[in-house]
This record gives sequence, structure tokens and C-alpha cells, in this order.
Amino acid sequence: MARPLPRGKLLGGCSSTNATFALRGHPADYDAWEQAGNEGWSFDEVLPFFIRLENDADFGQAACHGDGGPLPIRRYRDDELTDVAQAGLTALEQAGCTWVPDANAPGAVGVFALPASAPTWLITLPSRLISATAERFARSLHSRWPRLCEAKARAPMDRLTCSAS
Repeated sequence: MARPLPRGKLLGGCSSTNATFALRGHPADYDAWEQAGNEGWSFDEVLPFFIRLENDADFGQAACHGDGGPLPIRRYRDDELTDVAQAGLTALEQAGCTWVPDANAPGAVGVFALPASAPTWLITLPSRLISATAERFARSLHSRWPRLCEAKARAPMDRLTCSAS
């Protein structure tokens, strides 16, 4: 059976359809970048930026996460998973993969609920805005590059549907 995969052909890209993941790289990858000569890119040096960016509904109080940033993050709940996703998780666990509650915890390896930059109405934040990149950062971009924002706002799109429900 074919399943449609939504794509964001509008300002903000896939984040406008909430098809975004908030999955960090492995700490060893960042450390390798720094060791290769990219000063300031070790995991310990980039972690504060992740923390300031995040508003993590599930692990915001943890030392490696933030709870006051502009980017809402949450993990998919079991009742939100498709039958295919649930079957995949079950098969991986049956094959011996370890369940990891927080895939973004330093050093985490295993099967996990995918952290996503979710619409705020799903995580009950007061602003009630969809967490599109365009929505989250448009004001700061417009003040620095107004012509870029004007050009992007006129970009063609196949369809835009807004609903109050």
C-alpha cells in the first residue's frame, strides 16, 4: 500500500507541515569535527546552543536539554504511531535493540520515539503557533534581510489550507 509523504513546498519548508525531526548528531561526531580543525564544534561547545534553542516538553528539565527556547520539541506517543512505525519498533526490540527514552541524551544508542519539532498545540504551549521555521524565525530574518523574506513569501506553492480546528 502506498503512503503519501507530505512535503513542504512553502516558506519554512517541511517545518511548515510539521514534518521535522529534532535529532542531534552523536557527540563523537561533533568531537571529530573539532579534532579535524573546526574550532568550537566539540559536543561540549555546541550543547549550550542546543539547550538555548529547545523547549523540550519531555526532557526540558534534564541537564542536556532546554525548556525555554523558541523551538518546541516532543516525542511521538505510542497512540500517534502508524501501524508500520509500531511494527518497526516492535521488530527492532524483538531483535535485541535497546529502548532509549531520550535519543538526544549524550551517547544514546538504540530504539526510540523520534524527537520532533512539533506544532505547539500538541504540546500545549501558550503561543498556539505552528512551529514552522518560517514562523519561529521570520521576524528576526526580516529585520536583517527584508528582500530575502519578500522573495520567499512570493514563492509558488501547490496548495495552502488553513483551519481553525
